[in-house]
Amino acid sequence: MKPVLHALLGLAALLLSGSISARPEAPMLLMSTPGEALVVDIPENPPLPPMQLKDAWYAVSLEGQNLILSRTDKTRVPDWQLVARKTGPTPQTTTPVRHALTLPAPALLAFRLMSTGGNEKLPALKPGSYPSALSAPALLHDRWAASVQANGKLWSLSTPSQRRQDGALLAGSLQLVATDAKGEKHILVPPAHGMAFERQELLWVGALRSDSELDLLLKRTWLTGEVEYVLKLGDSLGYARLDTDYPIQRFAQGIEEYEGTETHASQQRRLPEGKFGLAALNLSEEAWNQAIASAESEGLPRQLFDRQLMLNGEKIRFSFEYLPRLAANGSEPSSSQFMWEGPVLVRAHFRGKSQTLQQTGPLDGSALRLQVDMLNGEPAIEISWAPHYNNSFVSYWVWSERDKRFLLLSRAQSQGC
Repeated sequence: MKPVLHALLGLAALLLSGSISARPEAPMLLMSTPGEALVVDIPENPPLPPMQLKDAWYAVSLEGQNLILSRTDKTRVPDWQLVARKTGPTPQTTTPVRHALTLPAPALLAFRLMSTGGNEKLPALKPGSYPSALSAPALLHDRWAASVQANGKLWSLSTPSQRRQDGALLAGSLQLVATDAKGEKHILVPPAHGMAFERQELLWVGALRSDSELDLLLKRTWLTGEVEYVLKLGDSLGYARLDTDYPIQRFAQGIEEYEGTETHASQQRRLPEGKFGLAALNLSEEAWNQAIASAESEGLPRQLFDRQLMLNGEKIRFSFEYLPRLAANGSEPSSSQFMWEGPVLVRAHFRGKSQTLQQTGPLDGSALRLQVDMLNGEPAIEISWAPHYNNSFVSYWVWSERDKRFLLLSRAQSQGC
């Protein structure tokens, strides 16, 4: 595999932004966020931006209660720069030519439909303004319900969910369902098995085509702060994830001897150089996995570990908290977009503020190691862990006094083969 392509694929898997999901019989819904480099529709040896694309995309914006569709087929220089490096006996570094979509300033995302290889006809879309069937965006919860009308049809919306043994909502179990006048139920957004959200907001629901039943745009905020947009168009679902910390992303694969580093144009902070770690703690694979298994058998939230480290006379407390989630079921539809995350919240408590740094699952091959040090004059955290024997991760956070929280500075994935 060519180094540039390998780096692109690895980083795409790491970022998750612009990921693709569709029901088996439906077209794929490709998604992209503003400034994100395209991994489709670009020739093998592309010219420098700008370039006109063969297939048009549609930008999605919101103005009041209207969803605005605008057509775009032009590209620009991405906000993310990729440096690909061959790490073998003859090292070679390249900065590949990449393209991002040219989008209007208020656009949240862009999409296009792609055939899955069958004979399905891709639906025709028209640029324009499409009113929402809701009077205002709705914050979804397990007792939310609403009645809407689209394309002359009446629908009752609801959010069926499951509960834990203590009666609280089981994370990941909430789904969005529409019931028609005949009493037939249609799943608009399936449960997100294994996931947990800070909030889920239905930004818009209506019809983007004359033959549509219900289309929608949902905004899901992760416990770690990332935003994920879910777009439903006909029977297709698409997902686009955005982390406004814009962390540096690294992907390396040993057997291919390739590394890729992607940096956002707004990222001004520097990565650690040399030794990092004035204080550290380790949680062994055995103790970690046993604690998760014990908590899972009970099915209730539990604090697994509580530790603290001192940094320049200040205490940083770390709690490791198990949060039950809806278990995956291969026979059920799912809107889950987790890859390496898990049910344990790694939380930092510092200067009167608390936040979830990451969501981690069982370990496979090594301990979880957490270190603190000063970086660019600010307190910083490093966490390394291996959720899979062939995949390990290292992430850095640095304190922002302006934001009163730790910002994710970088995330690196190393893959053996």
